[in-house]
Amino acid sequence: MKFSNFIKVLFLVCSSVLWSCGDDEPADEYEYHAHIHHPADAAEFVLNDTLDLEVTFESHTSNTIHHINVEIIDVSNNVVLYDAPASAHVHDTDGTYDYDDFVGLNTTNGYKAGGTYKLTAKVWGPVDGESEVSESVQFKIKN
Repeated sequence: MKFSNFIKVLFLVCSSVLWSCGDDEPADEYEYHAHIHHPADAAEFVLNDTLDLEVTFESHTSNTIHHINVEIIDVSNNVVLYDAPASAHVHDTDGTYDYDDFVGLNTTNGYKAGGTYKLTAKVWGPVDGESEVSESVQFKIKN
């Protein structure tokens, strides 16, 4: 084989490999989002207030909301103070799931004056971790 033919063949092989390596990742069929409506990021509360949790989980492709989780941790020690719902599998076929709850910000529930807390809302598909998306906000309890 002549050197020029070898170069042509090499060029064709390399070109076909490069063009075939395009973005073969499938589109995310769920396009999940978690929207924390309340509390707002950097919100401040007083010890013994009642926290009104409002989170909307949605699929921007109107697919089923399979699993959700809402968690609050104490930022100072990563202790989980709130973890709900009891069953993460909600299987809402409307493509939107509203989660609402009330949490007593008191010492009985592990909250303290001067504490900083992180609320994380997470949504995912039928398989653990599939198309998982989360949103977080922090809030404080004043001294």
